[in-house]
Amino acid sequence: MTAATSPTGRYYVDTTDTTIGDIDCIAVERVINGDRGPRPELTAEEAEFAARHMLARGIGAVVVAAAVGVPERTVAGWRDELDAGSQPRRRRGEPAPCGTQAAYRQHLRRGETPDDACRGANAAADRRLRTTGTSRAKEPA
Repeated sequence: MTAATSPTGRYYVDTTDTTIGDIDCIAVERVINGDRGPRPELTAEEAEFAARHMLARGIGAVVVAAAVGVPERTVAGWRDELDAGSQPRRRRGEPAPCGTQAAYRQHLRRGETPDDACRGANAAADRRLRTTGTSRAKEPA
């Protein structure tokens, strides 16, 4: 999708691509520009797409949350991901990458025998929990 911003600050979507996968670009454009009339009901993917574009333009989280119709803490999480330059989080239902505590739990739920990498990740998380009070690894400084 090609998008442009006019000198007036409006966001325009290339109308030859009205959709990207499940994202309705016209609805996203209307929300980003704050067009009058009823606000389109956005899917979760459209709301995230619109919010990320608005955040990239420097619009505050409160305004973005009201525009796309999601809680402010959700928008704050998306903003933190943009600031960190990380990939979006794994969607619910997608398998966790092997070698993580989440993958270890997934193996057990499915009745599978966890592999060595997942067992090691679970043991490391358990050690951290007993010594530090949290199973999360410390972020590198």
